[in-house]
Amino acid sequence: MRPTSAGTILDASALTALRRSIFAQTVVQFSVREQRPLVIPATSLYVAVLAGANAADFDASGYTVIPFSQAIVPGVAAVALTAGAPIAPDVAHVVWEAQVTGYPVLTDDPAVYGSINVPIDLEVL
Repeated sequence: MRPTSAGTILDASALTALRRSIFAQTVVQFSVREQRPLVIPATSLYVAVLAGANAADFDASGYTVIPFSQAIVPGVAAVALTAGAPIAPDVAHVVWEAQVTGYPVLTDDPAVYGSINVPIDLEVL
C-alpha cells in the first residue's frame, strides 16, 4: 500500500478477498483511521455480490460506492474500446475511476488489467 496515496479503489476481486486477506483488511483499517477514501465502483460491488460477498458489509461510512451513471458511460466506454482485448464492464469502470482519481486499485486479480492501454497503479493482494 502506498502510504502517500490519498485513497484506494477496491475492485470486485478485492471485495471478495477482503474476509480472507489480512493485507486487504489492513488497507481498509488504515484508510478508515486516516480518513482516506475507499472507493467502490458500483459495478465492482455488483460482481462481488454475485461471487458471494455481502453488499451490507460495504455500507460503512469508510466506503464510497460510485454509481455507474450516464455521465461516466462515455469515459468507461473509451477505456473498454482502447483495451487490447475485451474487458468486463466492471474492470473498465475501475480503470476509469483510477484515471479520474489517481488512486491505486486494490486487486486480487491483476491479470484482468493486462490488456488495458492506460496507466494505473495496482496494489496486488
